[in-house]
Amino acid sequence: MNYRLCLAILLIMLALSASLSAVVAQELSPQGKTAVLAVAWTSFAGAVGLPQSAATAGSNHVPMDGSRLNVPSGYLYVLRDVHDGENQIYGFRVSEGTGELAALSGFPVGTGGNGSGLFVAEQMAYDAANGRLYVINDGSNTISAYSIRISTGTLTPLPFSPIALPDVSYGDWHCLALHPGGSPLVAGGELGILASFAITASHATPASGSPYSVGPARPYSCVFSRNGAYVYTGGNYWTTLAGLSVNASTGVLTSLPGSPFNLGSAGLWLNSYVTDSAGRLFTSSAYDGRLRAFTTSGGAPTAVSGSPFTSSLTVGVHGVLHPAGFYLVADRSGNQVGVHRILGSGSATTLVPVSGSPFAAGGTETHILALTRNGGFVFAANATSRNITTFAMDTDTGFLISQSTQVADTLGTSGRLTGMAYAAIASPLYLPLIGRT
Repeated sequence: MNYRLCLAILLIMLALSASLSAVVAQELSPQGKTAVLAVAWTSFAGAVGLPQSAATAGSNHVPMDGSRLNVPSGYLYVLRDVHDGENQIYGFRVSEGTGELAALSGFPVGTGGNGSGLFVAEQMAYDAANGRLYVINDGSNTISAYSIRISTGTLTPLPFSPIALPDVSYGDWHCLALHPGGSPLVAGGELGILASFAITASHATPASGSPYSVGPARPYSCVFSRNGAYVYTGGNYWTTLAGLSVNASTGVLTSLPGSPFNLGSAGLWLNSYVTDSAGRLFTSSAYDGRLRAFTTSGGAPTAVSGSPFTSSLTVGVHGVLHPAGFYLVADRSGNQVGVHRILGSGSATTLVPVSGSPFAAGGTETHILALTRNGGFVFAANATSRNITTFAMDTDTGFLISQSTQVADTLGTSGRLTGMAYAAIASPLYLPLIGRT
């Protein structure tokens, strides 16, 4: 092999190994990621005598659409709940450079379990630590579990799939949430329980004492704290929020002192739960559209001084936290997405709508949100028009620009979309063919 080619490959490997962990952890800006790839390409091209035009002269810009450097960014999965029929998972390859969705071969995939036609948004959960995907089959009282093949996005059932949920006398299963380390997996039942499972590569074992009562905190939304020490649930009509401590090794959940926490009229129908690394909890109300923020101490929530905050939303049902410091909420009734900047800290935390918020989604019953790894694109699943709207996001201002909306019924002609997850992947760098000699 030409020594210059060997040197180029070595330079590329060094550049990527030094930057890969930061890229995956979102510590580089999109421009920074592009610059890293540009340096690698320039080193390669110069060493082997190829034109360096792949990097725009003087700009350190490398095309990110795969035309010269094909770096798959991730996969978007969407669950279609089919009432009295087999649920379906749809899969798309995502370009983080353009936000383009390309349907994956072999999808949709039947889950082997039935749906029940619920108006819910959190029936899918992605395990980023282990590359696993979970979905609820409420009509069959099971959870389907899959591993994701990183090179193709293909789903393979895990050895313990499907996971049997507790008796249906607990009512419908509304939400799934995963500990940041991948175990435990919890499912929220509408009549006031959380089921917890300790997950390994080969088993899903109900935790001792599971399912756990959360009293009047009827689960609609479920979320773990960012450090995995606590899990929160509630939001299905009532004014209470449950908090439980988590034993990550066994999956055992223990109610926090004072839980469930009665929030009074200010807590009616709170859902769209998200947490941040500062230990805060953010929620939206499906009753009055206003937002709430809580600090936590020992897991117990306390409303910040300015809560609740106005939003111009009507029925918020699902939220995501943007890495640039925004809280985004899907508004089912308004068919729109609200974007709110998080300002301040501790009890002085505030939520302020960005200019132009909320943003029309162009579908019916905008129900679920997902973000690309770098936060440059937002996907909104429209539950009853069964399509996805893609927004480009200005990460400085929070402003959303609609890029595209799939035609109605792209994701089937019946049922509702009840879960969505973005699986970011750290893939190898695919270089263009330069000949075989």
